[in-house]
Amino acid sequence: ITSEVIEAAKASGATVILPGNVYHFGDMSGVWSETTPPNPVSRKGKIRLEIERDYAQSGVQTIVLRAGNFIDPEKRTCVMAMVYFRSITHNTITLPGPAETRQAMCYLGDWARAAVGLADMRGSLAQFEDIPFPGHTMTAVDIRKSAEAVLNRDLKFSRFPWWVFTMSAPVWEFARELNEMRYLWKTDHVLSGEKLKTLLPDFEATPIDEVMRHMLA
Repeated sequence: ITSEVIEAAKASGATVILPGNVYHFGDMSGVWSETTPPNPVSRKGKIRLEIERDYAQSGVQTIVLRAGNFIDPEKRTCVMAMVYFRSITHNTITLPGPAETRQAMCYLGDWARAAVGLADMRGSLAQFEDIPFPGHTMTAVDIRKSAEAVLNRDLKFSRFPWWVFTMSAPVWEFARELNEMRYLWKTDHVLSGEKLKTLLPDFEATPIDEVMRHMLA
């Protein structure tokens, strides 16, 4: 697919905006930016790194807008809905990892607004731009507090049933793929917002309480 997109962009003169992720950073905790050396520890991370290098070497103008876990109130198929809020009707926040581990989160509408802003200024950008999208950095504790404020009731924690996915991995492809990325839930990380702020100084993310109201409507 990458090769076909590159060929189409060359033929049309289009700019490619790639929804980047954090897989290629590996399991080293910290603040991740466009200058952080890649250190993939998963097959997916290695594939993503290869894809981005193909774009960088293609000559096609490419904007990698790199985000963490998407939050999508419209589809309800995002990590927030399918993992953290999987048992919200039982007043429970599900923990996929340690409760205090920071995770990069991205409200999909915010990412789209930033992508449009960068597209509008693409004439002043380099051929290949790697731009981290900071979004909302949250721990499970932060998510619980925000959800409690919206719902006006106390919530408890429960553990994600990783054992089910471990047991079923030999016969269930999705379980194998999910297990491969389990390390991210244990890796404390933040995406730097410095470069995006320089390029789009007036950009503001949607307040997290508004995001939560949409998610829990």
